[in-house]
Amino acid sequence: MSYFRDYYKQAKKLYEFGIYVPTENYTLRYVCLIAKKWLQGNSLKEIIAEQILWDADHSEKKPSINTSVRSIIKVINNDIRFRFSNALRCYYDLLTNVLANKGLQNQSVKLHYFIEVGCCDERMINLINMGLTRETAKEIEDKLHGDHNPISFADLLRLYNEGKLDTLHPVTKKELLYLLNRTTR
Repeated sequence: MSYFRDYYKQAKKLYEFGIYVPTENYTLRYVCLIAKKWLQGNSLKEIIAEQILWDADHSEKKPSINTSVRSIIKVINNDIRFRFSNALRCYYDLLTNVLANKGLQNQSVKLHYFIEVGCCDERMINLINMGLTRETAKEIEDKLHGDHNPISFADLLRLYNEGKLDTLHPVTKKELLYLLNRTTR
């Protein structure tokens, strides 16, 4: 994904100008690496599992799994979804204004939005915008392959009734049914 190089370069510029500085003792490269995984739609479970393995391989003492989990969640929620996303939004607003003053148009890139929601896949974004959590949207995305693109609650209900979502995890299915029941009343 070429996004990584793009937002890493942008993050370096934002860092140079003091617009975005990672919290704690996280490096810019680390935050961007986690952002890449987040943006690609990797599940939180996958990202955490990779962090636990990395911590085990690179720590002199036995690493704390709880610390690894908290670290990933903190980086995603604070550094990526909030601070980095807002810094990118500011950057794009400034860039758009400068280009407009020069009579040029800025290509509409929603990288800050993709980073905020945690994916750049249109189907997953549609599911999240319907009110599903990112993890539920990811699981539904994985089950549907490329065959279906639900853009409404009626589409989701039809897919559910056709049995296309029968193999969802019980917790995921519960969230989906809760949402469908609230919207079809």
